[in-house]
Formats: sequence, structure tokens, C-alpha cells
Amino acid sequence: MSEQPPDPSEQSAEPVAAEAPQTPDGPAAPGQGDGIDLIIDKLPRHGLVKPIPVTISPLGDRVFVASTPDLDITVTGNSLSDALLLLKQQLESTYESLRSKASTKEQERQLTRMRAYIQDGRATKPGW
Repeated sequence: MSEQPPDPSEQSAEPVAAEAPQTPDGPAAPGQGDGIDLIIDKLPRHGLVKPIPVTISPLGDRVFVASTPDLDITVTGNSLSDALLLLKQQLESTYESLRSKASTKEQERQLTRMRAYIQDGRATKPGW
């Protein structure tokens, strides 16, 4: 009878060991294993202070999600290029909207974060 308690504890140790190899799924998420990391180095109507990091991930077969983690903006498109184009448009639209009427502290914070990347007007890109 004293031998049986060590056997269940050994068995519970085995599933814990089996769970450890499943953790590679965790590291794949931060690296966006099924996503693509890109940068936006120009916008149609605004210059950039520095490139904007972007992650584009598939959501099924026909939908792509493009996001800028630093700026908390996410859009979806029907293709990778569509998602990237819509993200650029959303960045400019959000920036213009916040520039003209940032009224809350959260909007002012977002505008400050956006100004770290986007500048007023169209300027040549600096040598980053």
C-alpha cells in the first residue's frame, strides 16, 4: 500500500513533463510564428520620424489582420496588401482626427505616441 502513493505521484510528474514540450507554442506567439513582421517606411500624406513596426497575421484563408502594437491600431483586410493599405489609411485618418480634436487625456496620449512616428506634412524620410 505504501508503494501505491509513489506511483500516482510519478504518474502526475509525467504529465507535467509532457506539458513542458508543449511550451514551444508559447514562444512562437511572441515571434508571430504565423504572422509577418513588417515596417511602414512612408505614408501617402505624412512624413515619418521613424519606421512604424507592423504585424500582419492570417485569420483563416481570406482575412488578414494588420496591427501596430506600439500605436494600438488594428485593421482587417481581404489580402495581406489590402490589410497593409487599410492600416496606412487608418493611421493617417486617426492622426488627423487626433490632431484636430484630441480632447481627452487618452486621446492626447495616443497623439503623443503617434507623433513619435508621424510628422505633420509630407517630408523626405530621414536616414534611419
